[in-house]
Parts: sequence; C-alpha cells; structure tokens
Amino acid sequence: MVYTYGLKSLSTKPSGSLLNSAEMKSTLFGTTIGLLEDILTGSLIGPALFSKGVAGLSTSIIFSDVVFRWSALLGGIVLFILTILDGATALGLRILFSEIHINSTTAFHTIGIQAIVNAVIGVLIKPNNLN
Repeated sequence: MVYTYGLKSLSTKPSGSLLNSAEMKSTLFGTTIGLLEDILTGSLIGPALFSKGVAGLSTSIIFSDVVFRWSALLGGIVLFILTILDGATALGLRILFSEIHINSTTAFHTIGIQAIVNAVIGVLIKPNNLN
C-alpha cells in the first residue's frame, strides 16, 4: 500500500526543494500504516512505523525521475528490495528492542514470499504521471 501511494502521489513537475509534498505525503502515509500495523500486532510501537515511513520516502525519491525513471521491470525489482528491507528492518528492531524470540528461518522465508508476491504487484502498478 505504501509503495502504491508513493507512486500515485508522484507529480510530473520537478521541485527545487529537497523534500516536496509527494515525499512528505508518502512518508506520512507510510508512518500511519506502520503505526496501525504496530498497534494491530500488539507488539512494540515503532518498528513498522519506522520501516514503512522509510519505504514511503524511498519510493517517492527513487522514482522522482532524478534517480530512476519508472519502468515495469524496475518497479518489480524496487518493490522486491523494499519489501525485504521493510521486513528485515521491522524484524531487526523488534529483536533489538524487545525480548521476542523469532525463528529466523521462518521469518526470512515469510519475508521472501512477500517480496516475490510484491515484485509481481510492482510490475503491474505504475505512477499517475504515466497514464
């Protein structure tokens, strides 16, 4: 959801500032989704908030036509990498700041499956400015 919102909020006009409204909106949306995820899981507040906020900001920056121009293949690759980084960051922060015991094999298997499914979705979703 965060990736899709980040792509859909991209504008066609470049901005002169470091963070424009698309990046701010994507980051705010990502942190809101992360906060809801943290609340619904009943665990420590913060890991998903941080990882989803970074994912929202990264999506807007990566495809701002300054770093990369969006393509279907690149969209799939970026969403695959963002999913792995999001899962690893949230998992790492939960392990670091709480006394939770996680089977790392199962956790990384789950993150890998999510990344593969999200890569397919990343190929199909395109920014509004390409419509």
